[in-house]
Amino acid sequence: MNKIIDQTFKVAIYLRLSKEDDDLSCSSGAKNESNSISNQRKLIYDFMKSHPEFELYDEYKDDGKSGSNFDRAEFKRMMRDIEAGNVNCSPVSAETISTSENTRKRFSQNSVSGLLQ
Repeated sequence: MNKIIDQTFKVAIYLRLSKEDDDLSCSSGAKNESNSISNQRKLIYDFMKSHPEFELYDEYKDDGKSGSNFDRAEFKRMMRDIEAGNVNCSPVSAETISTSENTRKRFSQNSVSGLLQ
């Protein structure tokens, strides 16, 4: 498949499910991760398959963490990679990007493109 644009993006995939959501059997050891995390991952990877200009840099997962603050280990690790210039794109859903003006500001300060599905 041909690239849609003539640029390569170093992609950070960030996956998160709030501990308040219903799919908590992952925290009891019944399974490795929530169904929501698996579904988020599948949507993003399927999207990336049709966009060869995207190269995965790393995946970051905070399963069972609240989105009300940034005190999340994997989110912090992703932001360090963004600030270091290792990442310049993070595909996100409309629900994710609309939840935090602060996140948009932090991404734009570091020249990170966010793609809405």
